[in-house]
Amino acid sequence: MLTWSFAFAAAAALLVEGVLLVGAVRSGDETGPAELRGDGLLPPSALPSQGMLVVGQIRADGSVEVTQWIRSFDAITGLRLSEWSAPGAPRPTDLRLVAADGTILADEGSGEVEPRGVRLDRPTSLVRATYVLNGTTDESSTKPGRRLVPAVSVGLESTPQAGPTFVQVRAPVGGEVLSLACDDARSPVDLLRPCGQPVGTGWQVRLSADARADRVAALVDLP
Repeated sequence: MLTWSFAFAAAAALLVEGVLLVGAVRSGDETGPAELRGDGLLPPSALPSQGMLVVGQIRADGSVEVTQWIRSFDAITGLRLSEWSAPGAPRPTDLRLVAADGTILADEGSGEVEPRGVRLDRPTSLVRATYVLNGTTDESSTKPGRRLVPAVSVGLESTPQAGPTFVQVRAPVGGEVLSLACDDARSPVDLLRPCGQPVGTGWQVRLSADARADRVAALVDLP
């Protein structure tokens, strides 16, 4: 039976950090210039003036389509992508990083993305990351379609980084987000705790600046 008591026993949300630093890149071209497209980014209204917004759209197969925004008063000069070491934690694919002016900082195609750093040749005040998480979900043995999604995003840090993080989670049509749980990355105890609240047709949690490394899991009913 899949319950939050089971979720509380889930493993830690320790970040496995990449050490590779590269210039603004395109897929398969780690030394090439960044690519410029479009007229720039239009940030959503839910993005704080300084901080992060994560929107996780859970699909019918349990994968998560993620859009992650970072905005800073000070120029962002670097990014670091990390992954959770919790069992079953998903790996990102289809990663794309875009700067405020539309410059494509990274475009990894459909392959899995390793933890890595990205040093920006041209600092920016706004970054949008999009990717897909295809990790394992734990399915209830008593409730068909009910699953625990162990993480609705990966770790994405900027230099500098400040402000809160808002995490919004949505279910596919015909599904429902039942609740969220957060794992305190600062605690030596591996424990998911209930967090967040319903907002519209999904759930949202606000993580303070010192809790931005917390892993957020979701309990969902899929169609």
